[in-house]
Amino acid sequence: MRGNLLVLLISIGFFVSIDLYVFSGVKALTELTQPFIRKIIHAVYWGFTAWSILTLLIMYSGLYTSMPAWLRTGAILVTFMLLFTKLFFLLFLLIDDAQRFVQWVYGLFHSDVQTTNTDKTISRSKFLLKLG
Repeated sequence: MRGNLLVLLISIGFFVSIDLYVFSGVKALTELTQPFIRKIIHAVYWGFTAWSILTLLIMYSGLYTSMPAWLRTGAILVTFMLLFTKLFFLLFLLIDDAQRFVQWVYGLFHSDVQTTNTDKTISRSKFLLKLG
């Protein structure tokens, strides 16, 4: 094995932790879809995760040296595109969670405030989630 095992484990842990957090947002986005479509979306999402982890394993094992240059470049490019897409989505999830946390803390000190939304607008949380 060419790479450091600790670096490999940290990298995989980084990918998986981001994937689990972003998947919570994907589940929220797909909760109103049909069950069959939801399963397909979830399977594709975890397929991308498997792709990323497999690419990491290949890179750290040294097998990438025997791969053609175009395949190696393409695999790394797809992996980084997936990572940056998930990091972009993660940004909106973190903003949404921070906003919910502030509302929760505010609600602890001001329990007499009631908010009712009777019109057909979407909440700020839903908007941020869909924007991501």
